[in-house]
Amino acid sequence: MAYDVNRRVEDAFETLVSMTEKSADLRKDLKNNICISVSTIRKEFFQMKVQLQNVNDENKNINEEVKSATKKAATRRYSHTARQVALFLHHRQQPERGVRQVLPPERGRRKFYADEVKNQEEKRFRMTLKAKDETTTPEQIKQQPKMNISSTDIRVGIKAVKTE
Repeated sequence: MAYDVNRRVEDAFETLVSMTEKSADLRKDLKNNICISVSTIRKEFFQMKVQLQNVNDENKNINEEVKSATKKAATRRYSHTARQVALFLHHRQQPERGVRQVLPPERGRRKFYADEVKNQEEKRFRMTLKAKDETTTPEQIKQQPKMNISSTDIRVGIKAVKTE
């Protein structure tokens, strides 16, 4: 495939050069400019091929290094002695099925997620409402948030209302 691409590019360059040589109506300076441009493009194309080949070789070397490092890591992973494996399995704790765990403390046993959450207090937010005019009663002020705010859409509940 690479050979076909190289051949087509060279054929295109040759066609350009031969057309400039055959055309009698083309000025001499334009012919020289075309030949110089074709020569420059050929040089750059060759340099790009060399750079591409260098990058491909470097990628192959890196892939080989990664493969060898992976093999070494795999052999190290399975090179534990029987005593080391037994000690490792002895200290392992199995959590109950379906229970999420929090990171273990520095010293001691692991804490479960549910134990951590149950001790947290619920956050309460307060909102103060005041009437715009003097004719609004405290009962009307209490009813306005319940009527005007769709608490189910914003997932907020109104637990208590207190007026002054």
